[in-house]
Amino acid sequence: MLEIYQEEIQRLRQNVRAIMQELKLAKKEISELQNKNKDLEIVVKEKELLIEDLEIKYKHLLNAKALTGKEGIDETKSNINDLVREIDKCIALLNN
Repeated sequence: MLEIYQEEIQRLRQNVRAIMQELKLAKKEISELQNKNKDLEIVVKEKELLIEDLEIKYKHLLNAKALTGKEGIDETKSNINDLVREIDKCIALLNN
């Protein structure tokens, strides 16, 4: 009878060791995935900043194109007037 209990205890110990090993591996995997997630978040932020920068540059290019005379004079004047109105709105918001 004692022998049966000892065998059962030995089997439980082996199961505990196996579970502990699986836990250790799972923790390592979680840590690796968290690090990879942080790296990917950094890449996403960099890409978002790049997109913002490119959008600003594109807007500047459109404004520069409008001012170079490649379009009609009337359209260039209209674009300048639009820019002036936008600036006036900003000034008005700052004054409030």
